Amino acid sequence: MCIRCTSIYVGFLVALALELPPRTGFLRFAVALTGVEVVVAHLVIDMEVVRPLSGLLLGLSAAGFVAQGVRELVGLLGRISRRDSFENV
Repeated sequence: MCIRCTSIYVGFLVALALELPPRTGFLRFAVALTGVEVVVAHLVIDMEVVRPLSGLLLGLSAAGFVAQGVRELVGLLGRISRRDSFENV
């Protein structure tokens, strides 16, 4: 696993532990930075310092959205299972 991927996972776990809220602007910036970094690394020069930074920011920014989606999914599944149990009574 590369340092960028490892940094994404570390950032994701840190953001989950800190319960960072989802912020669209932060996610857009992190995705843009990571995209530019990948293109520059392949075409011009691979800056080893930027890889973990871009991965960390991406992980930190994405975790809030994933956590929110999981909470909504669990809530939806809970409502569906409660509705089904009431219909069977």
